[in-house]
Amino acid sequence: MTAFEAYELTTQGGATDFARLIAACESFGPYCLIAGLAVNCYVEPVYTLDVHIVAIAAGLPELARYLRQEGFKTEVRLSKRKKDELDLIRLAEKYPELKSLYPGELRDQLDRG
Repeated sequence: MTAFEAYELTTQGGATDFARLIAACESFGPYCLIAGLAVNCYVEPVYTLDVHIVAIAAGLPELARYLRQEGFKTEVRLSKRKKDELDLIRLAEKYPELKSLYPGELRDQLDRG
């Protein structure tokens, strides 16, 4: 089973939705994949269903309007924020030179182990 097939199966169409989202981003200008899926490209993968993308401001209003019309959801829950912290910790464990770029509270957590 490919990664695409696994993601499609476990998300009940999420891979197809992700492909649609990427196509929309590409049509409205430059973008960048960030957070969990992007982190998985650099460290041992952790299963994730969420996607974060940074879009260049010039295409952002049109992209945001399109995504709302298509029913894409945006929300930030506490559990999601904590998962993002974990992604940063995973990156710093593999690439310690990144730690100096992190907020003080997260550096302190890393120092405490």
